[in-house]
Amino acid sequence: MSVTTYLNFAGNTREVFMYYHSIFGGEAPQFMTYADLPPQGHPDGDQMDPNLKPLILHVEYPLMGGKLMGADVPEGYPVKHKEGNNFSVAVESENLDEIKRVYALFKEDAQAELMPLGPQFFSPLYGNLVDKYGISWQFIGLKSR
Repeated sequence: MSVTTYLNFAGNTREVFMYYHSIFGGEAPQFMTYADLPPQGHPDGDQMDPNLKPLILHVEYPLMGGKLMGADVPEGYPVKHKEGNNFSVAVESENLDEIKRVYALFKEDAQAELMPLGPQFFSPLYGNLVDKYGISWQFIGLKSR
């Protein structure tokens, strides 16, 4: 069993995940569009709206031993995309230099820096920001064991 973060966006999922890939590197995200669905896999069958076809149905991005997944939520679907502050993606590492590097890249275009990166009573290095896409990220330096 495992837990994976799944992010929904309003049409810019490819852009978001390529941005994350530019920061973290590693394997490239694997995208599936609505056009990749077989006709029987979509409620509208062969009558799929052409505007829906280029949108991301699902993406997986292997990241630091886990994965980040996501999709575009098209207009008119029962689940609406809403930016929120009820979650954040946490990045943890004993490599404090890597935490600093990744945080600095996110900070360049961040909407808000909620807590600047620095030592905290619970961590040798901690910071929290909201990226340019409205996703909250926590960066946590772990003590060496």
